[in-house]
Amino acid sequence: MKRSLRLAIPCLLICFNNLHAQIHTLNDLQGEWESTDKGKKGSVHFMDDNKILMIFPNGQMLRGVYQVNFSKDPVDIDIIRSTGDTLQGLVEFLDDVTIRWKIFPLHNRTDNLSKQKNTSVAIFKRKKYISIKAWEKGLPGVA
Repeated sequence: MKRSLRLAIPCLLICFNNLHAQIHTLNDLQGEWESTDKGKKGSVHFMDDNKILMIFPNGQMLRGVYQVNFSKDPVDIDIIRSTGDTLQGLVEFLDDVTIRWKIFPLHNRTDNLSKQKNTSVAIFKRKKYISIKAWEKGLPGVA
């Protein structure tokens, strides 16, 4: 009996660890996130139909669709622009309302946020969830 128990406990711990590895889902990412760079705000809007709208601090906008792989930590994210170009990135959930996001424009994504030099990591705070209906009605300044 003791031997069975000694084998069962490590197996349960391994199973729990594997279940715990994917702690975030698409619902955790969807919504509006805001970041401030040198006093200017930028934002990213993850819609519930995988559309994305990024508004940079300089006012420039980027629209596209996003794909995420939640089996990794940090999460792999690809942004496919309307031109067909893909931006690779990593998203790390710091807590329920804060993410760290790094974009790798040269398709040189690493497996963590600190290995790659010459790319910056942005901190975003959650603002609100945006549904597809809000997207269809149009966001301010978006056609």
